[in-house]
Amino acid sequence: MAGTQGRHFKTAGDAQPNRIPSGVQPPRPVQAPLPGMNAPRPHQPRSPQTQTRIAAPGVRPQATNPYGRTGGFATPPEPPRKKRNVLSTVLIVVGVLLLALAGGLFVKAQMGYKQAADVYNKVEKEVVKKPKKESDGIPVVDFAKLKSINDDVVGWLYIPGTKINYPVAHGLDNKQYLRHLIDGTYNQNGTIFMDCNGAAPGMVDQQTTLYGHHMNDGSMFSSIDTTMKQDFFNTIEHVYYITPTVTYVLKPMWTARVPDDYVDARQTNFGSQEEFESYLQTSYTQAQAHAADAQDRIDGCEKVLTLVTCAGEIMPRTTRATMICSVEETRPTK
Repeated sequence: MAGTQGRHFKTAGDAQPNRIPSGVQPPRPVQAPLPGMNAPRPHQPRSPQTQTRIAAPGVRPQATNPYGRTGGFATPPEPPRKKRNVLSTVLIVVGVLLLALAGGLFVKAQMGYKQAADVYNKVEKEVVKKPKKESDGIPVVDFAKLKSINDDVVGWLYIPGTKINYPVAHGLDNKQYLRHLIDGTYNQNGTIFMDCNGAAPGMVDQQTTLYGHHMNDGSMFSSIDTTMKQDFFNTIEHVYYITPTVTYVLKPMWTARVPDDYVDARQTNFGSQEEFESYLQTSYTQAQAHAADAQDRIDGCEKVLTLVTCAGEIMPRTTRATMICSVEETRPTK
C-alpha cells in the first residue's frame, strides 16, 4: 500500500470536452469494490493537520497534529492488569491481618480486665465487711484473712468517688507486682504496691509511695492521672490508707506531672525537715492541679502519701502523674 502514495487518479473533471471517436468503445465504468476492499480515491492534497500516516495492516492510523504529538484514534496501551491485581490482593491481605491482630489484642485486653475485676471483687467480698454508716464508708478489712491470701499485703487503699478500693502489697522489688494480681495470677493489671524501699506497713517514713497501673478501663490508678484536671481533683476530698493497726485520713495537696525517670518520688526520707519541705516545694511547682491551701500545708508537713501512675492517654506514656496527700487525721483501725 505504501507504493500507491502520491499516485494521481483522473476523474471526469480532468477529461477534455471532445467527442468520442467513431468506432471507439467508451471506457467501462469502474466497478464497485468487493466487500471488505477499499476503492481507490482521488488524490487530494492534505494539510499537516489532516495528514495521516500509512499504517501497517491491522493497525489503526494515527493523526499527527502540528506539534508532532500523536492523537486521534489510537488508544494508549493499558498497564498490565496482572501486577495491579497482585498488589491489590497483597494490600487487602495485609489489611485483614492487621484488623485480626488488633481484634485479638482487644479481646485479650478485655479478658485481662475481666480476670482482674473478678479476682479483686472476690477478695473484697471475702475480706471487707460492710462499713457502718457513721464510718464515712471506710472499708472494714479483715487483715488476718487478707494475709492468708497473700502475706505481702501491708494495707488497703480507698478513695471515695473513684474505682480505687484495693489491697496494697509490699514486694522484695518493684517488679514483682507489676504483672501479678494479689493472688499471684499473672495479669497486666498487676497490684497496687508500695515502693520496695519504704518501711512496711507504710506511713512510717516521711514519704510513702504507692504505685498502680493506668488501665484503659478506668481501673487501678487511672483516676490518679485524671486528678491532673482541676475539676476532678476538686471532687477528691479524702484518701484513706488503712493498715492493720492505724487508718490514715489524708487530704490531697496537688497532682504533678513528672518525667518517668523522676527519682525524688522514690525517696523515703530527706535527712531534715527543711530538706523535706524543699522537696515538697519543688514538687508543687510542677503541679497541674492543687488544693487552694496547698502552699500553706507545706510548712510543718511531716509525712505524705504519694500515689504514682502513668500519665496521658497516648502510648507510649513517658510521664508520670504523682498525687501527694498530707495526713489530716489518724484513727485506730477497727
